[in-house]
Amino acid sequence: MDNRKNNKNFEFMKYFFNQPFKIGGYVVYQVGETKLEKQGLIHSHVQICNEITCVLSGRGTFSVNGNKHKISQGDIHLVSKGDIHEIKTDSSDGIRFAYLGFDFEDYDDVIHNLKSFYDRCPKNVVADKGEISTFFRMLIKEWYEEPENHLMVISSILNCLLTYVKRLFEDGNEYVFLSKKADPVVGGNAYTILHYIDTNVINISNLKTIAEKFGYTENYVSHLFKSKTGMSIKKYIMSEKMKLAADILVNTGCTITEVAERLGYSSSQSFSRMFRANMGCSPSEFRQKSLKTTALQYN
Repeated sequence: MDNRKNNKNFEFMKYFFNQPFKIGGYVVYQVGETKLEKQGLIHSHVQICNEITCVLSGRGTFSVNGNKHKISQGDIHLVSKGDIHEIKTDSSDGIRFAYLGFDFEDYDDVIHNLKSFYDRCPKNVVADKGEISTFFRMLIKEWYEEPENHLMVISSILNCLLTYVKRLFEDGNEYVFLSKKADPVVGGNAYTILHYIDTNVINISNLKTIAEKFGYTENYVSHLFKSKTGMSIKKYIMSEKMKLAADILVNTGCTITEVAERLGYSSSQSFSRMFRANMGCSPSEFRQKSLKTTALQYN
């Protein structure tokens, strides 16, 4: 990313291009958060460092070496040093994202392993499972507020952030251990499935998705989950989706349509019906009530 921007709502950035910041085996060029308005643009430029972008709200098109990627809230975008990169907004609300520009300095075995991954960048876009946006919020907060031992914390966050992003992009090769059905630790399987739902609910469309992931039948997964948790797995998935929807409604500027798309609904109408059935009010009503409650707390 460079400084050639227009139609910019705001930007919070720590900028180190003139004197890159070295910490814990990493060289940081920039870290921050920005929002581009409708028709906003970051012009095509050559990356002088690797860059991770976490989309917080809105939609846009990220181009890498001429290949265009449609991105939206919850997507993680990765470009490598030397790539040609451009960002355009696609929604009336613009696009808001956090970013980190970095390279590597000290090559111990761990850092070398990370460097090898980021240098080859096998693909450019993957969906966040919830961790990456949290790491970005922590990283930016530490860098701006500079609390006690903030450099130590920043170094730890960088280790976690770069490792978790690497895991996300390599998720297609992820091996998930599950014991045999007759194994006495089968309760651990139920927990593994529950944790998988918690961290992937945004990408789970039905029970078949989970059954195929773990190599079991839908009936077996359903029975296992119910026997160990006392709750229907379909009900649990829906509950987690609605919690996520509520969080997005309250903490982002996403439209109802954008929330519906992000959660995999075919239309905002079907999402709104499901939200009302589970939460007792429409998504718009829920957002309005939450905003009023927040306003009262500060008055």
